[in-house]
Amino acid sequence: MGMTFARSRLGQRYKGLKSLSTRDRSDECGRLAENPGELVDEFCEALRDMEPNDNRTQPFHPDGRKCDPVLRGARMYLNRLQAGTVSVPALEGYEFLIMDYEIGPRRATGAGARASGAGGIDYVALSQGTPRVPILGEIKVGNDKDTFYAFVQLLYYLSEMSSEAQVDRANRHLFGRAVCFPAKWDLHILLCDFNDRGEKGPIVEETYRLAKAFCGRLGEFADARARLGRVLCLGLGKSQSGRTLELIWHC
Repeated sequence: MGMTFARSRLGQRYKGLKSLSTRDRSDECGRLAENPGELVDEFCEALRDMEPNDNRTQPFHPDGRKCDPVLRGARMYLNRLQAGTVSVPALEGYEFLIMDYEIGPRRATGAGARASGAGGIDYVALSQGTPRVPILGEIKVGNDKDTFYAFVQLLYYLSEMSSEAQVDRANRHLFGRAVCFPAKWDLHILLCDFNDRGEKGPIVEETYRLAKAFCGRLGEFADARARLGRVLCLGLGKSQSGRTLELIWHC
């Protein structure tokens, strides 16, 4: 069965956030932090919408090969991180490997359209140790969109990647059968030389408040909660050496 479906309410929210000002996104983040059930409902609905779609035999890139990391300002950071194991020292034992980048979850072999942003998910990774935890990462560089936008973006990607068929697809083409279904996916908001001056700075903490409220409310829905692991906001600067990331917050 191919992947032909309408954009979910969560997808519509993600798309709509692009056109909002930073101030308006900040206001919306605060509103949802007080009423996380709205975003939880949209996420659960998006999960249900994805279930009938099955494209597991097809790779995530049209020709089956990994593409070059051409994510605007994120390129030099990806080049550094994909060279080996990445660690977050503030979380003892938390290490991961980037398996691929610019993944379009709905992309089929031979299809040119990219349904998830300009280049898809910035990176897909796999934790080290046991159990192996799959990871979706979104990189924000300098003056790029804020953390609230990234959080909604990652929830949208998670709804596309965490169905049984998509986990099987990821196992075939990314993870070497290292992940079981249902899998708890970690979400990474990675801020690289992020400009936290002005209105974007407070949204970092406001997004933490929203993420905590979202995870708490999602606990009322066992099937959906089984898809989400930890949400991490991480930092990396030009002056930092190696592949070590700062932990800004997690929940």
